[in-house]
Amino acid sequence: MFALGTTWKPNDRWKVSADLKQINWAAVMDKFSMSFDADSNPNNGAFANTTLDVTMDQNWKDQTVIMLGGQYGVTKYLVVRAGYNHASNPVPNKNLNPLFPATITSHYTTGLGWKMAPQQKVDVSVTIAPEVSATNPNTGITTNHSQFNWQLMYSYLWGIKK
Repeated sequence: MFALGTTWKPNDRWKVSADLKQINWAAVMDKFSMSFDADSNPNNGAFANTTLDVTMDQNWKDQTVIMLGGQYGVTKYLVVRAGYNHASNPVPNKNLNPLFPATITSHYTTGLGWKMAPQQKVDVSVTIAPEVSATNPNTGITTNHSQFNWQLMYSYLWGIKK
């Protein structure tokens, strides 16, 4: 992965950031291989000591990701944040597999941070990725994928003077 980012702080209240990433999926997602013993207990009959080897073609494409975000200081204790992330879909439809539904192309984020003391803060965030549908033309299987995530985090910053 290669990334380049910048942050601009026009004044004490505003902070705007932009990142550009190039993720080289083609170098690492050519094939997915898995091997395991289906059952190593000889008392279980026909499946005793059976090994399963599976290799699935992935052939993912490299992916470009653009991220934009902003933060506004409402007070010296409260900040609000928003962001947007857009990416190309690295998964070719002909290799689409429900085990790897990495087809999301957009994420919307929002959140806020509350500084309780110089060394303590609480942050909360929400990320929404709208549903994307893709169909594997070889199998006819359609994968629908969306996401909703939230996070609540307490931080204690060591070495900060009160």
